[in-house]
Amino acid sequence: MDTWQVQLPIAGYEARTVIVEFDRRRPAYPQVYADGSVESPHRFRNKRGGRMLCIWHSGDDACRRWVPEDGLLKLLGMIAEHLFKEAWWREHGEWLGEEYPHEEADTI
Repeated sequence: MDTWQVQLPIAGYEARTVIVEFDRRRPAYPQVYADGSVESPHRFRNKRGGRMLCIWHSGDDACRRWVPEDGLLKLLGMIAEHLFKEAWWREHGEWLGEEYPHEEADTI
């Protein structure tokens, strides 16, 4: 397991501490965790107390999700965008952009 931790600035909101874990057997599917509020329609309920982000759907085409060839900077950009959308949702009650429906039991 390779782990990266970074303090990620979020435009217009507080910076967040983000942990990205890469399983060497499945590097295209990193697990991403963030501090701060876990109230979100796009976090996994049972992963570290709701800290694991649901940034894309596992069945999405490569053009709609992160792949290793994109590099770490693109992944961090996707994470920052997700965290911005979460903060906006908490403040305004509206998720910006497309959403994939979740099972109620999967997310917070």
